[in-house]
Amino acid sequence: MQYDVLQSRFQASNKYEYSEREIEFIEDHIRRFRLNGEREKTRQLAAFLKDTIDHQGYYTNMEYNHYIVELFVKQLHGKTREEILKICESLYIKAVMKFQAE
Repeated sequence: MQYDVLQSRFQASNKYEYSEREIEFIEDHIRRFRLNGEREKTRQLAAFLKDTIDHQGYYTNMEYNHYIVELFVKQLHGKTREEILKICESLYIKAVMKFQAE
């Protein structure tokens, strides 16, 4: 399973070839635990993006209490402040537009 940051949703990973049965299992898990449900959907990533933008590409040690944010921070490791700022600005614009559309 993976989290699609641009679509703000969990889905079957595109890194692996799954059988139809495996895809059904993953999708059933996502539905059963309402991982893409409105109440469970994370807005913590958007909060992290905004905070990082507000701090000009430096992310703070604020606790966001969400696994997706932890994974995202790991992906940023080793990038320059300018790269981080550019990534966060791009994703934040998309996240805000998506949340406003919902």
